[in-house]
Amino acid sequence: DAPDIGRCLSLGADGIRISGFVFSFGNTPTGGAVMALPLSRFIIEDCLFEGNSANLGGGLYSKNAAGTVNKCEFTGNMAKAKGGAVYAEFSVLSITNCVFSENTAGASGSSVTGGGAVFIVGAGATIANCTFYNNSTHYPANGGGAIYNYLATTVIANSILWGNTAAVGPQVYSFYSPNTTITHCDIDQPGFEPGNGNMRRDPLWADPEAGDFRLQVGSPCIDAGTLDALGLPELDFEGGPRVSGAAV
Repeated sequence: DAPDIGRCLSLGADGIRISGFVFSFGNTPTGGAVMALPLSRFIIEDCLFEGNSANLGGGLYSKNAAGTVNKCEFTGNMAKAKGGAVYAEFSVLSITNCVFSENTAGASGSSVTGGGAVFIVGAGATIANCTFYNNSTHYPANGGGAIYNYLATTVIANSILWGNTAAVGPQVYSFYSPNTTITHCDIDQPGFEPGNGNMRRDPLWADPEAGDFRLQVGSPCIDAGTLDALGLPELDFEGGPRVSGAAV
């Protein structure tokens, strides 16, 4: 916890690996919980980011860095401008097997703010096998209830983006980002289905309000993913094999 010290952690060297931490109640202008400094390369895995706040990147702020975020949960983080959970600027990030819920972002009157969960500017990110639920932006001009891409080339695959809210792009908003690719996702926003293996159907989570994102029997998302997605885990939420037959 960092209610009295500001940011929880700054990463300034290559090869840092962070695993099994809880980052909560950090509050600084950039990276409420964690800031990755320029030229750093990092791995963050099996961590919880909860209740952190900043202007940019309530949970994680990365600028001119490269890193992997795997099997982490971001919940209840807030940014006054961009990236309620994660803000990445000219960084190369791989975000895999993560859950983003109830994160918020956005500034009044600005259309280049938002990204309730993730805001990416420049370079790009690969987001795979992730869940986005009930993330939101603060004001009508803000975009990207879940993800905002700005001048970025981002790949989103094998992910569920459902129940997020924003006036513009409730799930994903891409501004000057024509090369962003969304494939094999369940996304509650028109314009993405049925191409590239995408769909727009209730994922039938067990109990999302309680944070239970297991898929119920009959979910259209079962066996709907691609085996080519980055960071494909061996096990699912229940500890069973992720891959069954020819699909995920």
